[in-house]
Amino acid sequence: MPRARKLHLDPVKYETFFHRLWAIGEEGRSSIQRVTASPIVSQGGECMASFYTAEGAMIVACSGHLRFAAATSDAIKKLIEWYSKSPGFFDGDQFFFNDPYVAGAHTFDMMIIKPVFYRGNMVAWVSSSIHTADTGGLLRGLASEVYHEGIRIQGLKLVEKGEFREDVFRCLTQQYRDPEYVGLDLKSQIASNNVCAKRYIELIEKLGLDFVRQSGSKMIADSERLARARLRKLPDGQWFSRVFGTAWDRREGKVKEYQIACAMGKKGQDLFLDFTGTSAEMTDSTNSTLAGTIAQIAVVMTDFLFWDVPWSDGRLRPVKIHVPEGSILNCTFPAACGEAPAVGV
Repeated sequence: MPRARKLHLDPVKYETFFHRLWAIGEEGRSSIQRVTASPIVSQGGECMASFYTAEGAMIVACSGHLRFAAATSDAIKKLIEWYSKSPGFFDGDQFFFNDPYVAGAHTFDMMIIKPVFYRGNMVAWVSSSIHTADTGGLLRGLASEVYHEGIRIQGLKLVEKGEFREDVFRCLTQQYRDPEYVGLDLKSQIASNNVCAKRYIELIEKLGLDFVRQSGSKMIADSERLARARLRKLPDGQWFSRVFGTAWDRREGKVKEYQIACAMGKKGQDLFLDFTGTSAEMTDSTNSTLAGTIAQIAVVMTDFLFWDVPWSDGRLRPVKIHVPEGSILNCTFPAACGEAPAVGV
């Protein structure tokens, strides 16, 4: 992908673009909530519409469940790594993804990701994410391996060149206890992506491709700049936190306690989070993958520290994270992780 030439961005035009892109995302999110069958989505708002660069960096996510947007960047980068050559990306494609070891917290977090093309070239990605009620397999709490937690898909073309794949749709939905329920969830995400992609192209046609690309890069850079500025205003120091929980140990047949330990250090414009000392992964589904843990950290950082920083990948660049492998917050494959949101919170 050739690099766009450097532009001077008119500030008024840029702000217009920023707010218009946010409004488009809101339209995409409301499309999900109108079509979905999940009450947690339609009434609780556990969904997200978001925009990404052609390389997979999040430009902006719109109101909804921020955990999804923070995870989808990883999913897009894996799609690019795995499938650029075969089967390739074409105008109108949409991919289903729900592997918590790559992106998201658990198999119930479903993403549908769409490449956006303009004049034959891929220029961006849009994504819609929701929480669905069931992915097949054992009910949550009974699993001891991720294999027990239903389907785990690493990118499958549900829409190909604009054509809805009925064969793929049936193969997915027939793995669920209520195919019609989950089928509506999937179609709600497809609808959202169609809205966001169409409106994004309209922005390109109105403002120009170079301007839209440069504005997306500026949004990411501005988020990092604002996040670092916030950190510089806070005192340097070291802090430590330890919280406890309990889970069912399937091997010992009893309730077992666990701890989440976090050492936080702040120096200048950088923040460091070290979870050394956190308990080892559990034998039931009370675990979180590294992807799920980082997504939850993104939520906490945004809520309590970067609440007024635009939701892009840039806002987390000052945050360095260490989570020991094999711990309850970075479980090793194929550990079950259905309760990841509870552990992460």
